Amino acid sequence: MIHRANGHLDRAISELELVVELDRQVEYPDLASDTAMLEQVRDERTQLADET
Repeated sequence: MIHRANGHLDRAISELELVVELDRQVEYPDLASDTAMLEQVRDERTQLADET
């Protein structure tokens, strides 16, 4: 989330994609929350792209 806070959404998305994949592999109970965060950051990136 440091990348997100610093405005580096692409980096944040890359890191979150790794987190979600690892969550799936180990059947982490908070997978839904991490997946939701990934989708939120993707939406933020899309909104910023639409504004420019």
